[in-house]
Amino acid sequence: MARYEPEEFIFIDKTSKDERTPVKRYGRAPRSERASIIGPFVRGKQLSAVAAMSTDGVIAGKVV
Repeated sequence: MARYEPEEFIFIDKTSKDERTPVKRYGRAPRSERASIIGPFVRGKQLSAVAAMSTDGVIAGKVV
């Protein structure tokens, strides 16, 4: 990696959000009991964002 300059690196990240985001998917319960949670059942909009970043800052981004 020493042969690359920092300006040559580009990092890409994706994230998404909907109404179910704050609901935990895993939990703990006493032995022989099921872990349960009551959460919203939503068939609404979901937003996804993808961005590319370099040492100069965000160079590209898109929200779907």
